[in-house]
Order: sequence, then C-alpha cells, then structure tokens
Amino acid sequence: MTQNLNLTLATDSINTDAKNIGVSVDCLEQIEVCVSVDIIQKPEPSLLLHFRIRLFDDTLADQLDWLDWQPQNVSSQDYLWERTCLECFIKGTPLNQDQTNRYIEINVSPSGHYAFYKFESYRNPATLPPIPLLKRDTTSGHADIIWHETNMMNAINNTGTYQRKFAIPLAQLPQDIFDYQSLTIERFNLSVILYFASTPLYFAPGYLTPPDFHDQRYWLDFNNC
Repeated sequence: MTQNLNLTLATDSINTDAKNIGVSVDCLEQIEVCVSVDIIQKPEPSLLLHFRIRLFDDTLADQLDWLDWQPQNVSSQDYLWERTCLECFIKGTPLNQDQTNRYIEINVSPSGHYAFYKFESYRNPATLPPIPLLKRDTTSGHADIIWHETNMMNAINNTGTYQRKFAIPLAQLPQDIFDYQSLTIERFNLSVILYFASTPLYFAPGYLTPPDFHDQRYWLDFNNC
C-alpha cells in the first residue's frame, strides 16, 4: 500500500535563510515536498520512492540547484548532500538480533548519482565519507538503485514541480541489515535537502533543532505512518 508523506521545513534559521535567498518567510513555508513510499514485488521486491517538490515563486525556481538527470551519471558518488539531495534512512530486521542498531542511509542526486552507507549505530562510524554499503554476498560491489520513468522529468512548465522516482532492490542488502527471507522494513526516515544558490533548506517528517535526520526518535514505523 502506497504511503504519502508531506515533509516540513526543518530549520532554526528561517529568517536568515529567507533573507539570503531574497524571498519572504511565507514563501519558504509554502514549498511543498511530498514523498510516496511503497513496497513493490515485481520485477523484484523493492522499496519504491517518488519524491515531488513544488515551488510557488520564480525567485526560488531561478535559484534552485536541480541537476538534469543523465544516464552517464548513474553511479555511486560521495558527498551528495553538499548539493540538492534526496535522502532515505531505513532499518530492517537483521538475521542476527544482536545487530538491531544497524541502519542504512541512501543519498540520491537529481542528476542520477547515488550513494549507500552503512552505520553500526547512531552516526557510528563517524567517518567522512561514511562506510559504503556493499551488495549482499559481495566484497566489492556497491548497492544500487533502479531509476523509473519519472527520472527524466525536470521542472514542469508553469507549475514549478520537480520529481524523481527510483526503486531500491531489497534482496541486494546484506543480512546484517535485513533478513533476506522476510525483507521487512521496520523503521525509516525521509529527508530532502534543497539548495537555493548556496543556502540549503532541510525538509523531513520530524526533526531536532538543528536538523538531525539520523536521530531515530523522529523516524517512522513503516507500517503505521
């Protein structure tokens, strides 16, 4: 069943942000960020994510850092959060119950680049870039995503709408993150970083001040959101 989530602006400096971008606070608060989440079974069990951003001001649209999707960009790349970035954090049911604190961070750029990272517990290990997540039963292959048809759509004329749609095959995830047989997602968090020129704005279902999307107190139960 598809779950639709509206993300809210997560900032403790909205007045400064509005001034830097050159718009009103109301203009920033009107930005719509929505994410649809679903588990699909075909062609393989996957987490399907559809991010949609809508702007209502030309000044925002003119400054938004939103890269065109290109097939040659579809590869793993670090530090995607330094530009506009779509993020997903997920925690599954591991095969070994002693590993229940582990979770995954997925970063996706509108350009087609993406990255998977693995954490043992809250922001641990604290390396930059974080430890990459490898595919199940491999020693070198990075986990990857599958882009869907909406990936080719950039701003829709006269509406200020931007979107990206992609799937994360669950069978590729290692057993210390997911029990391969159950492929169950327990908790998750979604966030979006939108850069307007050099000013980032953060969006999420819930957040600390300053924003901290790794804090699982603000994560959602997958089946109850």
